Amino acid sequence: MKSVIYYCLAFVVLVCNFVLSSYDAKESNKQSGVLKKPIVEYIAEHPVIYRMTHTPEETTKTDTTTTEARTESETMPETSSVEETTIAAKQSTEYITSTENTTKNAASLSKKERAKLDKEVNLFLRKSAHFTLFFLLTLFIALGTKCLKGKIRKFYVIIALLSCLAFGCIDEYHQSFTGRDAKVTDVAIDFCGGLTASVLILLINKNRNISFD
Repeated sequence: MKSVIYYCLAFVVLVCNFVLSSYDAKESNKQSGVLKKPIVEYIAEHPVIYRMTHTPEETTKTDTTTTEARTESETMPETSSVEETTIAAKQSTEYITSTENTTKNAASLSKKERAKLDKEVNLFLRKSAHFTLFFLLTLFIALGTKCLKGKIRKFYVIIALLSCLAFGCIDEYHQSFTGRDAKVTDVAIDFCGGLTASVLILLINKNRNISFD
């Protein structure tokens, strides 16, 4: 009875995956946009999160200009005290401007940065969906097979992983009919999800207090 329940759950995951892969690229982006929008909005309101992994182009450019100015001043011949004071004042002004630009850039994201963030979050969500769906698929197939009687139950992990790989290839082939690209990298992500599920089951089964049978 348990095996039937697990296989039914695996079938539900397959149906969900089939429906999602039936959308074309435009419609698929709309689907992921439901989760993408609040994430992008939150990061945009807290740009420090974005700054932790990205370097603002404006700040980098300003810092480069300041460094070049300092290098040039160091290579200049000796000048009078008045000229030295003028150069020092100029460098100080450039430093203050650079600091102001850095503070301004940290306060909000530019249109270019926001567009880049939008693409990155969208990509992350789409690949995470691949990983999660095939994680669940492999998990349910493995548990269902393990609940069967006979020698076949001994190979439940291998059967689950082969099923994951097969369905991953079929999914990408089906996706190609919607105008979207069939990518080997997506199959690899699917398999990683299945592999993670298999490792998790094996680790849990080492604990005698937990049984899926």
